[in-house]
Amino acid sequence: MCLITSIGALEWSSFLNLIELHLRCLYSLFVLIVLGTMYFLANFYDIFQFIICFGVCFWVCLMSVIFGYEKQKFQIPQNRHILAALGLLVLGVGSLSIIFLYRISPYLVLVLLCAVWSIDICAYVGGKFTGRRKFMPRISPNKTWEGVYIGALGGVIVTLLLGHQFSTLNSLELLILYFFTFLGAVFGDLFESLMKRMSGIKDSGRLLP
Repeated sequence: MCLITSIGALEWSSFLNLIELHLRCLYSLFVLIVLGTMYFLANFYDIFQFIICFGVCFWVCLMSVIFGYEKQKFQIPQNRHILAALGLLVLGVGSLSIIFLYRISPYLVLVLLCAVWSIDICAYVGGKFTGRRKFMPRISPNKTWEGVYIGALGGVIVTLLLGHQFSTLNSLELLILYFFTFLGAVFGDLFESLMKRMSGIKDSGRLLP
């Protein structure tokens, strides 16, 4: 997770318009320090629940920001420090969550990742071939409602198939977990598109298309 987080931080640094490699590596190192601090506090002071609640509140607030930006109710300041702080929060809390989910069950991490991948792939393919109605054109012009629907369907099929195969959860429990996973996948994707708008770049990274 440290390796994956550091690579993610290197790509996140493109939002900050950091060209020099040593500055990008320095930001990546800082993200790892934040992750290590969170891991230490969660382990020894039992505040993992607090960190997760903080992360959930962040994403709930972020949904309001995304809707507000789409409706042109307000503009988001293009500030490098704000983008850097958002990276620390997203990468830190996200990585810590996966680490603790792995402790509960490695198979749940597999189900989670496959669910998100299937949502993204099905939404992309579905939107490409059947997309007509724009989802949030101001943030992400290429996303469509049809893509969202097909992504949701593909994700739920994968979640139920893998969930029954690799976990002891029943269908209702899997569907509840999938609902929040689906929201996170969709709004996480929109959040990344919003970051690109704020930083004025076309692609957020080079490792994945």
